[in-house]
Amino acid sequence: MKKISAVLGPIVFVVFMATVMTGRGKGFVYSLIWDGQSTLMCGGSFVMSFTGKKIRMTTGPVFSVGGDCELTCTDCDIEASVVVDGGGGAHVLLKGGKIRGTDAAIRIGGNAVVEIDGTEVIGKIKRGGSARVEGLPKDDKRVKGQVSAAGQKKSEKYRAEICKDLLPCYDETEETGNVSGKLAARIAQDGTVTKVKVKTGASKKLKKCMKARVKKRKLEGYDLGPAKITCQWAGTYMAGTQMMTFNSGFKATPAGKK
Repeated sequence: MKKISAVLGPIVFVVFMATVMTGRGKGFVYSLIWDGQSTLMCGGSFVMSFTGKKIRMTTGPVFSVGGDCELTCTDCDIEASVVVDGGGGAHVLLKGGKIRGTDAAIRIGGNAVVEIDGTEVIGKIKRGGSARVEGLPKDDKRVKGQVSAAGQKKSEKYRAEICKDLLPCYDETEETGNVSGKLAARIAQDGTVTKVKVKTGASKKLKKCMKARVKKRKLEGYDLGPAKITCQWAGTYMAGTQMMTFNSGFKATPAGKK
């Protein structure tokens, strides 16, 4: 028996450590030690779940999510300046209970998704990129212009078409180095580009170059209705060195909005 225990002991330990080192295991450990009074960070492939949490914070956010985090809060009663904040491909499920944000109940970007299942949501909802809040009534003004998951998937090729070949404008204007900026293009019902805005610290010449490239584009087969496509970039762009990060977003807009 002692020999069996001596053999099984290390095996059990290895299995335990293997479980802990997974996203689910790490998430479980971190959720156990969270004090409920400071921001909970959920990133990577962490999986976290809470039930019946009552939290009151004067600051926020309560939950900061990113990466491929999966977080579930069931029958929670939470009040803070911001309850859920994040981006990446995070997925948050709120089941029952109530959340209240004095600045924003939910503030997400990237491809993050917050799913509401019977939770009372009090406060603003701020969305950027291709983020979505699902489960609220369709007439809720806070999710106006939101595109379905299928629509967002379909928009990927249109975003790629609008956002391509912008960086060569830095070569044309000889403004390489540390660069960043944001471009927003209004798309009409037929896929034509009706308006382009560029925000960057670069010259007017560079902005003109980017606008000209985008304005002449036509999205073939476009059927997602009037929308706004955004492109964002930041990093180092110069000869021999290109370390850039890119993000794009798609948002439906009311017909006729300029």
